[in-house]
Amino acid sequence: MRLHRSRAALPFWTHRPLTQFGPPLEEWVDLRFLDRNGAMAEERFAWIGFDVATLPSAPALGRNLTGFGGDVLLMDLQTARRVRSAPQTFDALQPLQPVAPPLGVPVIQGRGANGVFDYGTLATHDGTFAYLRFWSFSANNVDDLVDALAPVLGTLPQDGLVFDMRGNTGGYIAAGERLLQLFGARPIVPARFQFRITDATRAMAEASDEFAPWRPSFVEAFGTGEEYTRGIPIEGDEADYNKVGRKYAGPVVLISDALAFSTADIFAAGFIDNGIGTVICTDANMAAAGGNNWGWDVVRLFNPDFRVDGKFKVDFNSGKLSKQVRDAFNALGISLSNGSTLSPGRPQFDGTVWTIQDGALTHLVRDVPWMSPDLEVYLAKSPAGLADLPSGIYLSLTMRRALRVKANEGRVLEDVGIVPDIVYHMTLRDVLEKNQDLLERAGKELIGVAIA
Repeated sequence: MRLHRSRAALPFWTHRPLTQFGPPLEEWVDLRFLDRNGAMAEERFAWIGFDVATLPSAPALGRNLTGFGGDVLLMDLQTARRVRSAPQTFDALQPLQPVAPPLGVPVIQGRGANGVFDYGTLATHDGTFAYLRFWSFSANNVDDLVDALAPVLGTLPQDGLVFDMRGNTGGYIAAGERLLQLFGARPIVPARFQFRITDATRAMAEASDEFAPWRPSFVEAFGTGEEYTRGIPIEGDEADYNKVGRKYAGPVVLISDALAFSTADIFAAGFIDNGIGTVICTDANMAAAGGNNWGWDVVRLFNPDFRVDGKFKVDFNSGKLSKQVRDAFNALGISLSNGSTLSPGRPQFDGTVWTIQDGALTHLVRDVPWMSPDLEVYLAKSPAGLADLPSGIYLSLTMRRALRVKANEGRVLEDVGIVPDIVYHMTLRDVLEKNQDLLERAGKELIGVAIA
């Protein structure tokens, strides 16, 4: 994790999201360096600003808010860097040029899953291979990525595939893990996820059937003193990770780095544990952030202060605080003044939320059918201390940690990460000429050439 933190900090020297950082003190930056001839050279770079709202957007999280493994800030940073240095990766694909690019430079033939991945071919000195570039694992629904990639694989060269996910910012954990089945010779075993045992996490498990598989562990743990629940796949069962099966029978090489984050860590661990192929990493480890991240709004969603019967939905839809609603609040010790008002409902979390304004206090009432048949109430002054964050403030935390499987059964991924098969050191040619040496090395791994 220490390696990731230092690598993750470097991009912020040249990119400053003003929602989290103050503006730079300097108006420009002078960079001094040795050129190819060994002579001292200098370039000046002025700061350039642009509105993040204009950036291309990735798929939303979808209803499964609890299945996220990524970093929202890094997602915005990656997108900003692509806009500045590789805007063509967002543009409509141009017709293939009659002149082939140099060996070791991929030819991108298409994009899938709303731009989550690019696909094409990679010609090297050792042959022509399939090439995938996964920018993230963002998806709205759990099968979106598998459904987008499976039909593509048959159109690509079958002698070997390079799966390049450097800088991958994570996304929907189960959607990423289900991609592994497309390359595995045997059924995939997904990672296991654990809650830490606390009163708060147990209350969340009881609050929604989404966490029903973990409930027995909470009951047992309070009797045995276990610190964590048993590990369970984050969504569905093992059969769900093998519904489509193998669609690419050739050898596969995975390329990653220390900036590939969260769901990418989990994907790489599954790639290794399920024996799919060789992992090349341009750092000694990846981000080592293999956990399930929840935004504070999701934590708050699963921690209502109390509930009222779902029958009162009719009263809330009427747009007025009925006597029955006030009586229900009073019965729970929450007194609403006669001057309190109810806002019209608005969509949120695949449900509806209403705001009760009672003087300076703002309470929320949610109807989230997939979570509970009751109405959840969130008080302005929560007895549990879980108040909503101020506007513009974002906080996320790891709610479930990932455990590895098979030969690495039970090993924690968070803060530990993976051990790549090959630690590759980028060359000057890689930096200046589109990773040619790196991708040539991947080609040699695909044909089984030993490198001294």
